[in-house]
Amino acid sequence: MQVPPQGVSNEMARFLRDEIDSVRELEMLLLLRSAGARATTPAALSAQLRSGVPWAEEQLSRMEAKGFVSVTRDGAGQRVFRYAPRARSQAETIDMVARLFETHRTSVIRLIFAEPRATDA
Repeated sequence: MQVPPQGVSNEMARFLRDEIDSVRELEMLLLLRSAGARATTPAALSAQLRSGVPWAEEQLSRMEAKGFVSVTRDGAGQRVFRYAPRARSQAETIDMVARLFETHRTSVIRLIFAEPRATDA
């Protein structure tokens, strides 16, 4: 196992290695985090990230399964998502990763791609 760069906790390194598959996925998670309790749609997120709506929908479904976001329906019956980590420890780790991404973007990117995931083997 690779030793995390200085200033990166083992928990942050594990989170990036095991929970995040791409920089764009991390950017989506941090975008949702910055929105706080405000709900958003896959279409709105895809426009902000300049990605396709199907990709955004897939990522949001994965984030829901991981316990990072909650999903409800708006008045029109459309699925909307909110940043809502299931566990306090998740929120704390994501907060630390967000701060690290602002100051040490390259280190974060290296950690995301540092090791093959079990699903890649």
